Amino acid sequence: MALTAMHAEAVPYDATAMRWVLPDGLPACGRLVGAPGRLGELVAAGGPIVRAVAERRALWTWLAQPAWDVCGVEIRQAVFVAAGRPAEWQIEPDADEVLELVATDVINRTLKAFIASHGGEIVLVRASENTVDVEMKGACARCAAAGGTLHGRIEREISDRTGSRVTVNAIGVGRRRIPHLNLPAFGAGPTPPCR
Repeated sequence: MALTAMHAEAVPYDATAMRWVLPDGLPACGRLVGAPGRLGELVAAGGPIVRAVAERRALWTWLAQPAWDVCGVEIRQAVFVAAGRPAEWQIEPDADEVLELVATDVINRTLKAFIASHGGEIVLVRASENTVDVEMKGACARCAAAGGTLHGRIEREISDRTGSRVTVNAIGVGRRRIPHLNLPAFGAGPTPPCR
């Protein structure tokens, strides 16, 4: 069996979830319904893993109750062994489930602190059919760099993690005014001439 690099990432916004990062990749994206060895037993009906979803280079697992201190080592070993036998994984494709999961994670874990440090907030509204709609709040709603954050960071990371070309749209951002100056926001359309 080849050595498989792997590490676990806790999910701060969901204590029942763990993301197992497998840089060598997984055979497909979607819901894990069967796997070789002990992992297959753990995801079977009645097993401690109540949900498992594969993204491009990570496996998400959820327990019914947060008990990673009890089950974590066994699950880590089972994922490690199964990762060496990718042809035996049974994954039901579900692009929308993977897209919503990854979009939520990118927004709430990967970028949340960065965005908040700039006085903003981005909220996931919808994720389906390779399109992610977000609502931009706070400073993000008026920020000239918001397009760069949407397309350069969020869109790129979601696309990379799902293996699909994803488009991210900001909804509800139209002609907004910069309240303290009572000026239209940059890019909000033509401005009247100075008098």
